[in-house]
Amino acid sequence: MFRDFSQMLDTTLVQDLSGTERMIWKRRILAYQAYSAAMTARSADQDSQEMEYLLRSVREWPSPLWCPKRYAALAVTLKRRLRRKVAH
Repeated sequence: MFRDFSQMLDTTLVQDLSGTERMIWKRRILAYQAYSAAMTARSADQDSQEMEYLLRSVREWPSPLWCPKRYAALAVTLKRRLRRKVAH
């Protein structure tokens, strides 16, 4: 689903934009979509997918000022993983 969205992004959501503005909006949209995919993976108990998408979200748009809940979700995921490793 995430890959389908990425393809649709160029042909619909940012098609009227160009240059830096297009790049900025595309990366922000991808960052939020990756965050949404991570939360879907969390709901399905898919830990590795959750981490993959959270990291992608932060890579696409690293600013913690924009949509800070992405960083909160990443902190929760890292804490949960650390607890599991310590327990084993």
